Amino acid sequence: NGEQTSSQKLEYKGKVYNGKLILHANGEVAVCIDDKEHYAYKNKDSDEIISGIGTCLYDGTTGDFSSNSPVEDLKKQVAAATATSDKVLEGSTIYTLSGLVAGTMTNKSGATIAATTVTENGENTLINIPQAGYYDTNSKISVPNSNLNDNWTLVLSVSYRIYATYGVNETNSTTTVTITCIDGNITISPRSFNGQAYQGSVSFTNPQVQIMSINVVSYTKN
Repeated sequence: NGEQTSSQKLEYKGKVYNGKLILHANGEVAVCIDDKEHYAYKNKDSDEIISGIGTCLYDGTTGDFSSNSPVEDLKKQVAAATATSDKVLEGSTIYTLSGLVAGTMTNKSGATIAATTVTENGENTLINIPQAGYYDTNSKISVPNSNLNDNWTLVLSVSYRIYATYGVNETNSTTTVTITCIDGNITISPRSFNGQAYQGSVSFTNPQVQIMSINVVSYTKN
């Protein structure tokens, strides 16, 4: 006969500042009341009555109620947090919907930790951080000096000319020069060029030497 009825009864005693009841054509009921400080609401598709600190909000699109509650807003913000205990420094705590969580991240500030592995990658040295934790600007990773050496060998091909008088009785030669760096100490071998300059039948003991070209044969890290 077109009449709307409901057998559900909402028991409430107290002053109602704001209230709204939505009775849908299919008999479903949504209701919300508040007194400016506390709210209570039930949506059409649920028998649960939700209450808390705050006021009522009505969504005209869905026909449902929600709350304008600082507590609920805080819960939403807490639920959106992604930090876990291993991401929080030991001695510090975070609050989650499950309660207070103590941090487990080890504090390495100011500590010196020995590196686990040191590898070479092209022109870079890769140092593995040995332990997870919090490191500040006073923290240090120690590496044996032998892992950071700059030992290398450079082999050069040197073309040179020996003469007593430029353009007269010249001797052209090529030799290999090896330059080695071991722990910062550089050695060169050979350190002198062999050769003799002649003019006619006269040999000169102190001829002139002219470097014609220097080419890199190889470069290796030791």
